[in-house]
Amino acid sequence: MREVEAAAALEHPNIVALHDWFSDGASSVLVWELVRGESLDKLGDRLRDADVVALGVELLDAIACAHRQGIVHRDVKPQNVMLDEHGHVKVMDFGIAHLMGADTVSYTHLRAHETVLDLVCRLLLEKK
Repeated sequence: MREVEAAAALEHPNIVALHDWFSDGASSVLVWELVRGESLDKLGDRLRDADVVALGVELLDAIACAHRQGIVHRDVKPQNVMLDEHGHVKVMDFGIAHLMGADTVSYTHLRAHETVLDLVCRLLLEKK
């Protein structure tokens, strides 16, 4: 339940808020923020290129926020990203999220002026 507690601590305008959770030991119930809108997989070709870029920036900002707090979503896909009624991204379904530990990559591995993409490319090259 460490992951649930960590997800509940996430506060970002582009991450669906976890308001509460209950567990009886056998099962758990999570109480999430209600988001009115559509998931990205339902939008199809209705988005303009400029909209896709703006939504991508919001999505990456939300994921970066989670990573800074030690949470890896592990299931980012169009079905898990909502576009709310105001046109903003809401990342949801942290159900298989992983809490980062010593064995996972975190933003502390970034070198000065290095982007996340630079980090991924560097780590892939270092494995070869």
